[in-house]
Amino acid sequence: MREHYITAFLGGLTISLFPTWLVSVLVRKYPTWASEDLGIVSHFLENSIWQLQVLFVLAIVVIMPVLEEILFRGAIWSLIEWMGKWVVRPETAKNIAFIAVSLLFVALHGNVLHAMGLLPLSLFVGWLRLKTGELGPSVLAHATNNAMACFLMMV
Repeated sequence: MREHYITAFLGGLTISLFPTWLVSVLVRKYPTWASEDLGIVSHFLENSIWQLQVLFVLAIVVIMPVLEEILFRGAIWSLIEWMGKWVVRPETAKNIAFIAVSLLFVALHGNVLHAMGLLPLSLFVGWLRLKTGELGPSVLAHATNNAMACFLMMV
């Protein structure tokens, strides 16, 4: 069990490094492709008073991963898996939930460029949910990834 959390933490730190780099290269080359949402976050982290920055980072690193994982890899996953069990074997229903929720998570996060950066994370946290059957490792990986993203935006 402990190894799942170690995997989640290390994966959350590293899974998005290459996609983040790739997206930043593409944004520099094609500025109109940039996600407006990420620009707002970056601007806020650079220009707000430190107290608001701390609250904002806490929301991004703690609150959002918990809520998103409960919604996507908790409720929506369970619903898709439950519906799938009526049509296919339970193992297949889990795999369908994994793929569907991973893609839905990415699709609902914004533009194509942002999605490119999120897809590896979404697949990784979905894999953790599939492997462990729990939300804890997925939440930790998601939170660690968001913390790394905030850190990279501030340096």
